[in-house]
Amino acid sequence: MSLWLAYYQLCQLHQVVRSLSADGAKAVVKAIISCRLDYCNLLLTGVASCLLRRLQSLQNAAARLVTSAPRREHITPILRQLSWLPVHQCVLYKLATLAFQSLSGQMPAYLTVNCQLVAESGRWTLRSVERSVCIIQRCNNTFGDRSFSVTGPRAWNNLLLPFATSS
Repeated sequence: MSLWLAYYQLCQLHQVVRSLSADGAKAVVKAIISCRLDYCNLLLTGVASCLLRRLQSLQNAAARLVTSAPRREHITPILRQLSWLPVHQCVLYKLATLAFQSLSGQMPAYLTVNCQLVAESGRWTLRSVERSVCIIQRCNNTFGDRSFSVTGPRAWNNLLLPFATSS
């Protein structure tokens, strides 16, 4: 979906949202705009931040439309009120969810091969065996660093960092 088309749809929704309740407006905007932001957003892993900012501005405009908030008001409290994650956090959330599902055996074999715990590999006996850390494959280029075999385990390991014990 092109960005200008999404903004056009927001303008069209502006007239409809006025006649809806707050919950109805939230549901309509969520169905039309947010689902398009979420579709294939795992492809946005590792994309330049200027491209993510464009999508974030679309989400901000949709949030302001739903809440009738002025343009100068900070967007973070509005997104929290609507329980919407920012675009880059949505990408990380989906990536971590896929990593969890592949570690728990709920994904196809071609994805579960990419996420392996250090304890299950049996190659090393490290202290990280106790913390369920994934093996991160090495790549020689930035395009390979955006693949699931690298970003999935990295997202899983980043979830565990706050819970790491200091010795």
